[in-house]
Amino acid sequence: MHDDTANQRLLTRIREARQALLQGHCSPAEMASTLLVNGRALDAMPYALIRTFESLSMDFEIASWCDEEGTEPDLRAALQGLDRWLDDVAQLQR
Repeated sequence: MHDDTANQRLLTRIREARQALLQGHCSPAEMASTLLVNGRALDAMPYALIRTFESLSMDFEIASWCDEEGTEPDLRAALQGLDRWLDDVAQLQR
């Protein structure tokens, strides 16, 4: 990745939103938006990782529909996918 400092700030925002989601301070829709906006701003991302964060963002958006309907969304798979994606992005920066 080219601008490591900017990318680190963007990844920190995504991690902070993940933590806020787990603590109930962020909705799945907010997580989806944070992931999409900050993921798109990352510099020099391989296409496969772009497609992955776009897909994960959609997973969080779908979970928000459950939230709006008053049912408990199952975020486990989306969170696990997000953790894998964050690990893959971290590997690129080494």
